[in-house]
Amino acid sequence: EGVYMARENNGTSGDNNENRLRPMLSADELLSLPIEDLLRRLESSPSGLSSEEAAARIEFYGRNELARKKKRAAIVEFLMNFKSPLTIILLIAGSISGILQEYANMIVIFVIVFLSVILDYYQESKAEKAAEALKEKVTTTATVLRDNTKQEVKLPEVVPGDIIYLSAGDITPADARVISAKDLFVNQSSLTGESFPVEKTIVPVKMKDASISEWSNYFFMGT
Repeated sequence: EGVYMARENNGTSGDNNENRLRPMLSADELLSLPIEDLLRRLESSPSGLSSEEAAARIEFYGRNELARKKKRAAIVEFLMNFKSPLTIILLIAGSISGILQEYANMIVIFVIVFLSVILDYYQESKAEKAAEALKEKVTTTATVLRDNTKQEVKLPEVVPGDIIYLSAGDITPADARVISAKDLFVNQSSLTGESFPVEKTIVPVKMKDASISEWSNYFFMGT
């Protein structure tokens, strides 16, 4: 069981509600504060957040997901296909044929190049759309405490201050401080390179005395 940590907000709005929803803590505080103080600073409680509070925090902090790569315009994506070394060589060969007044060869080369680029662009665009459609269909959820009851929510809807429940085989949905644990071991080899799962406890950790691999009371997203 863990509580999701607040992240730095990139918003600029400054009304009273947003000022209230600003439970920012330093890394040392996240690791070392007693659980009661941590929940108080995050404006949460052992019974979790209310649905209304969670909705407000999604609005303020944003969704719990990695920033998406900005999509380029279709014309830019099309022109990027001309960066292929083979395509460049063929364009140069076609230009040389034109300079030598071998117009038939020039036309054949340019037609082949443009047909190849159009086909590549079509296939890449189709594959990208299929991947996006599949991503929308596959929904990952997390178990959180909302309105004092366990609820399944979509991963992007987990917010700072949420009480998260984890069981064997679960993927950690967000960075979180451990507030309750029994025989809890986490595989974080993708982050620290450790070959064996490490035990997590509720014991506070002093950041200055521990490396990231020794943060024994902290979950990392994706582990």
